[in-house]
Amino acid sequence: MTSTESFKHSQHSLAKNESRLGVKKNGQHKITRGCVIRLCLCYGFTALMCLMAFQPYANASSAEGLKHRGWIASMEMHKDRSALKKARTLFLEAQKLDPNDADIDYLIGFTYFKEGEFAFVREHDKAKAVKSYTTAAECAERGLKKDPNSVTCHFGRAASLARILDANYGGKSMLRNVFSVGKILPRLRVIEKDIDFVLTHFKRVKPPAEEGYDYAYLVTVIRASLLWHFPGVLGGDKQKAEELLLEAHRRIPNDPLPYCELARLYYKLEHDNQKAQVYCRKVLDWKNPYYLFDYEAFYKPQCEEILGAVQQATASAKR
Repeated sequence: MTSTESFKHSQHSLAKNESRLGVKKNGQHKITRGCVIRLCLCYGFTALMCLMAFQPYANASSAEGLKHRGWIASMEMHKDRSALKKARTLFLEAQKLDPNDADIDYLIGFTYFKEGEFAFVREHDKAKAVKSYTTAAECAERGLKKDPNSVTCHFGRAASLARILDANYGGKSMLRNVFSVGKILPRLRVIEKDIDFVLTHFKRVKPPAEEGYDYAYLVTVIRASLLWHFPGVLGGDKQKAEELLLEAHRRIPNDPLPYCELARLYYKLEHDNQKAQVYCRKVLDWKNPYYLFDYEAFYKPQCEEILGAVQQATASAKR
């Protein structure tokens, strides 16, 4: 979820396609100017930023190099889900070299979280999704034991626990959730603390020069979703939630995530097909998304599914 995420070419593809992507000099891969131009045209300016971050680690077998190679491998997830397992293998290798790096625990958890997203968003298998989200949360917990100030682990735990709540209790009436408040409240408190930690950290840095900027944006989306799902518990409402999502969109305007979440919430919780359809079309018409792999793997298919259901319901009502 840093700028590295948008650079999709793995070390293997660099080696395999030297003539197209770059040249090899003194045993090190160098990326040509033509490759930079092609990447920017296909994946936007974010690709250029992550290219700069990736270049020093193109051939590294150090823990840091393995982390970057893992990120790059995971960027193929929208084409091949096994990319997440390949990435996890690299992260586990990195952890053997640097077992005290909390960020590696987050990265391992990231692969489980994305597997949970495939199960939840694409397969509608809540049990499978919750299992993956739970493992992701446990990874973040391990990281926080090593470094209580890890922004990535605070974010990872918040994102995973929020998805568990969404899968288990989201979309149900407040009356039905009253009987589960003993399970919901403890997790909500942890999530709120994690969100506050990330946002406090963000206030100390100047955006977008530091990756905390992305995490502050993402936890804002998480908070908005929770406010919409559990308004009686958190003291929020759908209006406040929508304001937060639109605020998040203004923060990173080339990412369709807030609009995708609005489409989902209007369709799932409000049963407002008209507004859901409006936001779905915005997402599906998106150009140059901030995170291409998330767009292709989750946002686009989800909005296509919602839009199809809305159109089918509309057609049935006219008969």
